[in-house]
Amino acid sequence: MPPTSPTGEHARSARARLLLPLAAAALLLPLAACGSADDATSADAASAVQVGAEPAAPAPAGSDLARSGEDAMAYDATLASGGSVAAPADSVGQETTVPREPAIIRTGTVSLRADDVDRARFDVQKIVDGAGGEVADDRTKADDDGGARFSRSVVRVPVAVFDETMQALETLESATRLGATTAAEDVTTEVIDTGVRVALQRRSIARISALLDRAASIRDIVNLENELARREADLGSLEQQQDYLADRTSMATITIAIERTDPDAPAPEEERDGFVGGLERGWDAFSDAAGAGLTALGVAVPFLGLGAVVVGGVAVARRRSRPAAGPASGPA
Repeated sequence: MPPTSPTGEHARSARARLLLPLAAAALLLPLAACGSADDATSADAASAVQVGAEPAAPAPAGSDLARSGEDAMAYDATLASGGSVAAPADSVGQETTVPREPAIIRTGTVSLRADDVDRARFDVQKIVDGAGGEVADDRTKADDDGGARFSRSVVRVPVAVFDETMQALETLESATRLGATTAAEDVTTEVIDTGVRVALQRRSIARISALLDRAASIRDIVNLENELARREADLGSLEQQQDYLADRTSMATITIAIERTDPDAPAPEEERDGFVGGLERGWDAFSDAAGAGLTALGVAVPFLGLGAVVVGGVAVARRRSRPAAGPASGPA
């Protein structure tokens, strides 16, 4: 190998000193770029925490979150227009109970007359207890001696035994039937409509609760809580209406009035048939007509007397007003 000159060694060492800084710079440049990217990401995250998270992207069409807003607007529009709501597809058969039979509200009234009002009230209570009913209201009026002279009771019995209970009250042995009425009101449509409204309101509340769990900003949380409170209040009102309809359609209401027999009242006479019965009714009619004629004559007598006095006075006055006739003069 030929000997190396001092000039060549110095040239190589100079090039090595120049390449080392360039290599170091090439290695440090990617690290600096990564550091700057991390710093930018950290700054963006900090600013997001301070300013507040951006609203979540809209839920895709067909999802639960997207349908909840549509259900809420449709429900409000239906209630505002006063129309009926259709049962939601996923709640039919689950939250809504469609009555298998017509929902009927039955009511009745019975008027009775009894010699002993307390005994009649006791018999009525036995009939109501046997039917599985209850007394909702009971009012009694007493005479000076403390005995009951009038009673009014409002009882409630199951609808299934309403007709049997009415028949038993009308044929009460301790009282006489004066009259009875019954009425029926079909509320099947109202029961179904209220049930569907309750199911739809519960579904809407569940979805608003899900939105509230996912809310990120204070404004969204406050708005959703207000909407949730309003819908829960509406649901409570609908549930009360539903309970009222269920109670009225399951229990019938009967009003019973009992009055005491008047001891001074004449006993009713039995009407006869045939010739004797016709003769009695004809005589009664003649007696009534004769009595009416005599009554009219008695009313007219004072006026006739007054008329006679007036006519007599006028006649006397006219007679006195005539000039007296002088004696006739004969021929001279």
